[in-house]
Amino acid sequence: MRYPTGLLLIVVVSLSPTANAQVQEASDSHFVIQRSVTLDADEATAWTAFVRVADWWHPDHTYTMDAGNLSLDPTPGGCMCEALPSGGFVEHMAVVYADPEAMLRMSGGLGPLQEHAVSGAMTWTFTPEGDSTRLDLVYRVNGFVPGGLEGWAAPVDGVLAQQLTRLQELLASS
Repeated sequence: MRYPTGLLLIVVVSLSPTANAQVQEASDSHFVIQRSVTLDADEATAWTAFVRVADWWHPDHTYTMDAGNLSLDPTPGGCMCEALPSGGFVEHMAVVYADPEAMLRMSGGLGPLQEHAVSGAMTWTFTPEGDSTRLDLVYRVNGFVPGGLEGWAAPVDGVLAQQLTRLQELLASS
């Protein structure tokens, strides 16, 4: 099954993100997104919920349209991967740095960016703030996409806003 690229862009542009964020930079060759949310949990609980990505990632932003097929393995050689019904898989991002309860860094291009000549580094930082945890996200993408990367920044930002909001809501309800 192909990733619904057109649908992704339509859905993302219409999102109204609640997380604190902005596209820091965007040009034809790169973009930088930064987001920050406060999670209603200590860093250990926040980390545990975070790595259970299938519980909070929106299924519309998967290849199978089923977030239950997602996994996040924060170990050497690990990845944020998705099992395909055919027995295959999609590596959404490779885990390149993991410091449990503190930081996770992944490398790759999310969703439809995967098929383009781009490189992305996504860093998630967990900082204790009393009984809560501040989760900071920075996603840096550079490379070549026909028509340039500048137009991709806002839609990707919208997708990430949706994911962070869902994680935030999951922890608020537990």
